[in-house]
Order: sequence, then structure tokens, then C-alpha cells
Amino acid sequence: MKMQTIRILMTAALFCMALLTACNRTGAVAPEPTPATSGSQESAPLEGSYQPLAAEACAALAGAMETSVGVPFEVTDEAPFEDTINQVSGTGCLIQFEGTGAEVAQDFVSVSQSLGSLFREQGWTEDTQYLADAPAATQTAFKQDDQVCLLNVGWQTAAEAGTEPEAFTNATPEQQLWTIAANCARTGDS
Repeated sequence: MKMQTIRILMTAALFCMALLTACNRTGAVAPEPTPATSGSQESAPLEGSYQPLAAEACAALAGAMETSVGVPFEVTDEAPFEDTINQVSGTGCLIQFEGTGAEVAQDFVSVSQSLGSLFREQGWTEDTQYLADAPAATQTAFKQDDQVCLLNVGWQTAAEAGTEPEAFTNATPEQQLWTIAANCARTGDS
């Protein structure tokens, strides 16, 4: 069930990214963001592959996320990591919560904003090239030096909640299946 939830969220995120890419193929030229106003960090192609953050750094980030959101996170020291923007893969440390809405005291937008504030307070910069939103999910990335954390926050409805779109509006907290994940890595050539 955990892997199915992750696959569904990742598929939804990839669909959103593909849709955004397709929309920009109309010939229209998007304005270049300026460093003073963009709030994002340019993504230069990365050489080498990714390696997980040090176990201590990953554990510290997990503890801060637990405090921020109020739910327990599990840490996997080595998990597959894929940077679809730079087309580089490797291994990252995965910080993840899977549970129901009964365990999460906030809506997914508030959780995402809370975690975004946490990363920014710790010196990370959001890279909006990774940003994708769905009705009950969002993803983005935060970068700091040679490190990147891919952040996914969202929920889907349990089968007993009914069919879409009524399921989203009628789902009880127990029928909201949440996944909150930060997959964090550093470039392998540092």
C-alpha cells in the first residue's frame, strides 16, 4: 500500500510537470525570472550522481519536520533518488510519513507551507522548477549548496470513500491517506 501511494503521487506529479511543459510549447516565450524577484535558485545541470545526506543531517531534518507537522516520520538512509529536472539519479535519504488525516492536524496546503518555512529557516532555497500542484497534493524542491530535497505533500482517498470527485469533499479524516516525503541528496562529485 505504501509503494502504491508513492507511485500514485509521483505519477500525478510527473503528469503535472508534463502538462506544464506541454503548455509552454505553444511558442510563447516565458519571461526570464530575475534573481531579485524569483525566489528560486537556478538549476544548473549536475555532474555525477546523487548520494544521501549524512545520516545525522537526515535525522536532524526528520526531527525538525516532526516538530513542524506534528506526526512521526520514518527515515530510510538510502532510497532511490531521481532529479527529473536535471535528469540525474542516485541515492537519497527518504524522510516519510504515511498515515491518515486523523493523524494530521492540518490541511495539505498548511503542511506544505509549514515545511517550506522550515526549510527556508534552515537556509534552504526553494527551486520552483520542481513545483507541481494537484487538487490534494503538491511537490517542490529545496536546495542548499550541493544538496537538494524533493518535497511531496498530499493525500488520496481510501477506496471506501467513494468515487471522484465526491470522495475528496466527503472523505472523513480516516479516509484521507496521507503521504509526506522529503527525499534528500547531495551531488556525488563533492
